[in-house]
Amino acid sequence: SHEHENATQSKAGFMSPSDKTKLDGLTGGSNPPPTETKTNLYVASTTEQSFPGAAAVKIKFNTVLYDDNKEYNTTNSAVTIKKAGLYQVNGMVEFRNNEDKECRLFLQVYKNGTETLAIGVGSAFPIVFGGVGGSGFMKLNAGDVLTFYLWTARQGLTRGRGAAYEYIQVLRIMETGGVTWQRLERTLLGNTKTVRIG
Repeated sequence: SHEHENATQSKAGFMSPSDKTKLDGLTGGSNPPPTETKTNLYVASTTEQSFPGAAAVKIKFNTVLYDDNKEYNTTNSAVTIKKAGLYQVNGMVEFRNNEDKECRLFLQVYKNGTETLAIGVGSAFPIVFGGVGGSGFMKLNAGDVLTFYLWTARQGLTRGRGAAYEYIQVLRIMETGGVTWQRLERTLLGNTKTVRIG
């Protein structure tokens, strides 16, 4: 019989050198574990806003329920991202349709002034309230600016149901920190998988 030294950061121990290299790849700094989910902000609207139709119009959210990183500006209704990462954007807006015909609604996210993601499609029925809501994922960099727009082909929409029905929520799911590959521990399945996020 013979003995082997215990494995350490510098010694392979009983493992072969190639297996030691693989183990280092799982636990070393080149593949750090993802940070925990962190909620960034939740903003809502408590005032009425009218929409002319046939155009995308910025939605004004004037009430900040919480904003962990101080990223939302109520003056221009914009979010300026401070940390690069994978984000989830949730939103909902309800409107009163003052016309006698149904109209379609699109809730859009603009990044740096350009339409980037439609997170919801909905309808407003004649002379009653209708709404649009949804969510989506975005990979964002520090300094990116998000604004939120409604597009409809018809005039006669008025928004004003209140904070419970009109809001935007932005969640940072994972920080990238310049790392292209992250290892995610899937404890429920008992294995490890590599997920590319960049």
